Amino acid sequence: MKNDRIFNFSAGPGMLPDEVLERAGKEILNYEHSGMSVMEMSHRSKMFQQIFDHTKSQFKKLMHVPDTHEVLFLQGGASTQFSMVPLNLIGNTGKADYALTGNFSTIAYKEAKKYGEARCAYDGSSLQFSHIPSQDELCLHSDASYFHYCANNTIYGTEWNYIPETNGIVLVSDMSSDITSRVVDISKYGLIYAGAQKNMAPAGVTVVIIQKDLVMKPLDCTPLMLDYQTMIQKDSMYNTPPCWCIYMLGLTMDWLENKGGVEAMEQIKHQKAQYLYDVLDHSKLYIAHADKQSRSDMNVTFTTGNEELDKKFVLEAKDAGLENLKGHRLTNGMRASIYNAMPVEGVQKLGEFNMYKVKTLNNISPSAKEVLNENEYEMSDTVADPDALFVRASDLHDYPWTDNIKCIGRAGIGVNTIPLEECASKGIVVFNTPGGNANAVKEQFLFGITAASRNLIGAINWVNSYQGEHGPIEAYMEKIKKQFVGPEFYGKTLGVVGTGNVGSLVANVALDLGMKVYAYDPYLSVDAAWKVSRRVFRVSSLNDLFKHVDYLTLHTPLTDETRGMIGKEQIAMMKDGVRIINYARGEVVGEDAMIEALNSGKVARFVADFPTEKMCKAPNAVLTPHLGGTTYEAESNCARMAAEEIDDYLKNGNIKNSVNLPNVTLERSGMNRICLIHKNIPGMLTNIMPVFSKDGINIENMTNKSRGEFAYSVFNVNSEVNEKAVEELKNLDGMIRVRVL
Repeated sequence: MKNDRIFNFSAGPGMLPDEVLERAGKEILNYEHSGMSVMEMSHRSKMFQQIFDHTKSQFKKLMHVPDTHEVLFLQGGASTQFSMVPLNLIGNTGKADYALTGNFSTIAYKEAKKYGEARCAYDGSSLQFSHIPSQDELCLHSDASYFHYCANNTIYGTEWNYIPETNGIVLVSDMSSDITSRVVDISKYGLIYAGAQKNMAPAGVTVVIIQKDLVMKPLDCTPLMLDYQTMIQKDSMYNTPPCWCIYMLGLTMDWLENKGGVEAMEQIKHQKAQYLYDVLDHSKLYIAHADKQSRSDMNVTFTTGNEELDKKFVLEAKDAGLENLKGHRLTNGMRASIYNAMPVEGVQKLGEFNMYKVKTLNNISPSAKEVLNENEYEMSDTVADPDALFVRASDLHDYPWTDNIKCIGRAGIGVNTIPLEECASKGIVVFNTPGGNANAVKEQFLFGITAASRNLIGAINWVNSYQGEHGPIEAYMEKIKKQFVGPEFYGKTLGVVGTGNVGSLVANVALDLGMKVYAYDPYLSVDAAWKVSRRVFRVSSLNDLFKHVDYLTLHTPLTDETRGMIGKEQIAMMKDGVRIINYARGEVVGEDAMIEALNSGKVARFVADFPTEKMCKAPNAVLTPHLGGTTYEAESNCARMAAEEIDDYLKNGNIKNSVNLPNVTLERSGMNRICLIHKNIPGMLTNIMPVFSKDGINIENMTNKSRGEFAYSVFNVNSEVNEKAVEELKNLDGMIRVRVL
């Protein structure tokens, strides 16, 4: 497509190939050095006869029209054929059968009733024309002069995927909207007609393919110009034909041949349609109109189920260069007509329209794609201008922020690598996944407390390094194993600092190990409190905890308050030989103080998931490379949780598990939703309401919460929200981000 061309999804006239339009443009003033346009040419001239013959020849070749059939180029559109068919054919028996599968076949049926006994072989109106009948559903009569059906229904988006068996009755088909898009066995038809303005040429020419020996008995009232024999005898030129449209049809046939003919076009059109239907079928918002087995490859019809949302879709699509997607007035909703000239890129752009873009900065578990599915989200590490970032451990302090980034999903707990205040000031919501890896860390704690008690790592290293210098290992190990001795933790006292999703599980499992458990958490939530066993003793002071425990395990987030929480002063309060486990964050423990305590023996063993170069050299330090959440299940859980948080925020504006903005959820209702991130300053809502009132925005319900310097307000409204109102909201003092969903 050219840069200045839109993607035109009009049902008719449909878009024409760029190559055809460019060639016509070059020839419009001076065709083949004739000094005149085709539009000025005599239809009796030799030059136009060449055009006519070429067009007819190309059409017959590409459509595989057998010698038993004639091709006519007529005027009046397909609607004229609604009369012309019965005028010429119904007179054989006075009766004809019609399948009513949409608007145009119904009009054709009503027109035929004027000239004979037109009978309904199938009526799909009770199903809103969403279904194409099977052969068994057709009620055909042996005395019918012909059976008429519309091969593709542009309004309702259905298409016949088989040729009806009529047992000798003449078969007539309106193929206006799918001709040249697929291979057709012409020999099975007595007559095919098609308006050109969808798949072949500009409006003005109607192609008729008619069996040469078809028995016709025109009614006495048949006008001369509506008699097929008149047109056959004069080779479509009883009067001046639609010369320009015939010429354009020829150019389109040349283009079609270069594309591989109808065989290639049939494959392409099915791929295009299948892509769009896959998007619809996997969407939680859009609903396809037609039954799956009856769906059209030419006209994809769908809706959101909400008339106002449908209107919004059409308007926003137009702004994105996707034109004429409004459905027919009989169905409303949307309709994407993807005729031959519609390029694959246009269909892809439509499929991706309203898709959100998520950029991954680390390897993310495939479970995220179960939520952020490929039909609604474009997600990769190369996505440009993303709506969201998906991270596990990337440092974002120097990230090049763009205005389009709306949120960050952290698949894990720690967010010290993300500039939370800066993100909040830019209107970027940061989520983490509390509890997503809790079970994994709890299970690692079992290793941690065992490694804190007994020198298992040293023992394993001894086994792997023993070379037999003191005889068989089976005998010698009994002499040296005492050097790896350590205490049992059964009956000992464990102090748990932080009893959130992880700490609560650790406290409970320690009870099951026979330990006495003390817990400290000044920020304990009601939900977390319910998770902790009543047998856990809660203390109000860290100093009290430090004085009495044999083991200490840390499970707090890294904040200004917890940074360096375990330092020289705190360690001095503890029992000699205390054993400490840190599965929180490395910076929670003062490194120099811990190394000094390990060297002196004050701390018997230190187990942590955050190795540093200095700590690796310290005695009795058991360090793992940040493995706390590294299980298949934890990675999957965290990725899925983060994906759900991103999905709900981008689609609905709901905030859950945010670490920098207030958590706000509101059930969807009304026509639109307005989501506002703003400063938590006096009079903010007072300034917002006049904008709503001035622009006629009616609030159905709302909610508002604050967190520190920032606040978040969500409004469900029963009215359109125009760009003027959006700009007025953006210009309010203290406003950070405005979204209309």
